[in-house]
Amino acid sequence: MTALATRGFYRSENTFDETNTASRSMYSEVVTYSWQAAARDKLRQLERLSDNWNSYGSIPPTRTVLHIAKVLLFDLLDDREMPVLDISPIHDGGIQIEWHKGIREFELEVFPDGHFEFLKIENDEHLEEGPASLSKVNSLISWVLHE
Repeated sequence: MTALATRGFYRSENTFDETNTASRSMYSEVVTYSWQAAARDKLRQLERLSDNWNSYGSIPPTRTVLHIAKVLLFDLLDDREMPVLDISPIHDGGIQIEWHKGIREFELEVFPDGHFEFLKIENDEHLEEGPASLSKVNSLISWVLHE
């Protein structure tokens, strides 16, 4: 069973399905690194967005998307010092998380249906993109960090 499965999500390759709504807030928000405080604050801002947040009819990030992001950031990546990341809403109720370090970038989009996709960039050149699994996310973060 994955860490996400114990928190109410079942992982199947690159998709998370909510299986227990009672466990939505079981992730840890313990802040060890400065990036975690910034991420926590940004996710709290995104939780307060309303419909039409960008005046083009966009919907705010769904509870499922926000929960997946919190679990990824606070439970699965909690033991890493990382560069400051950017977290932005996307129009369909998802979010995009970006990591930048030097010439390397990694973007992760979390979609309302629970799946996520990545984009790997170096020197402004798109190197790779597609569906992301947890192992792919970890390897891309290591790549950005030059680990």
